[in-house]
Amino acid sequence: HFLVLILSKKHAKLFRGDASGLHHVALKDQTNGINDVVHLEEKDDKKLYRTRSSGGGNGSNYHGMGGGAPDEKENIQMYLKEVDRTLWTSGLNKEKAPLVVGGVEYICTMFKDVSQYKHIADGCLTGSFENADPKEIYKKAKEIVNPSVAG
Repeated sequence: HFLVLILSKKHAKLFRGDASGLHHVALKDQTNGINDVVHLEEKDDKKLYRTRSSGGGNGSNYHGMGGGAPDEKENIQMYLKEVDRTLWTSGLNKEKAPLVVGGVEYICTMFKDVSQYKHIADGCLTGSFENADPKEIYKKAKEIVNPSVAG
């Protein structure tokens, strides 16, 4: 079997692929996108930012103001670290199956950089897969995991 993680700023979805196809894996405490981790607010012409961990209270809240607000890259990294933490504590720490990451190229690269998982496939499903047919994702992921038998 193999795993597929589809990432975007709005969603992170994990799938398990086997001989019968691709199956969605529901995760407890999964974030609902970057806005679930990073909150931006405007108050009195000053940008305020707030970050939180969605891990059921197992984390800190940070509050800041003005010029020290994280840039978009830092926000995405924060979100991807939270996705990785959720996957890790949901059982990925016990897996050895190849993990294919899908999404826009820079998000795939950033996730590979922050992930604790050591079995991430070299290739990446690049593009937007938020509304893609799981059969199409399965076919493309199989080509990355085992190019000699995919077809």
